[in-house]
Amino acid sequence: MNASTDLTIQRHDGQGLREQKDDVLSVYREAYAERLDDPFFYPDRFWERIEGGSQRGGFRLVTGRVNGGLVGFSLGGILPPNTGWWRNLKSDVDAEFLRETVSRTFGINELQVRPVWRR
Repeated sequence: MNASTDLTIQRHDGQGLREQKDDVLSVYREAYAERLDDPFFYPDRFWERIEGGSQRGGFRLVTGRVNGGLVGFSLGGILPPNTGWWRNLKSDVDAEFLRETVSRTFGINELQVRPVWRR
């Protein structure tokens, strides 16, 4: 990216994700190009996972576009009280630290950038 390139950052809800399905999957295919032969990484499976999560309260998609083209995105949501997010935490912490309140923690599930736009 050069100094004259304008990056536009936008925040979207679940409907905004669905409206950008083709662009999001295009970035995904580039970001995971070397893994697309693994069934877990098939674009259709990825879409099922994120589209399902997009219907939960607190979901957000943040996109970065240059000249209208999607160069990257991040998505996630607010952790619910019954989250398994902290299940594999390796350190000892106060139990209160692990208690989610539906307003305390936003978990980032994906952060993807087209390879040519990295660094």
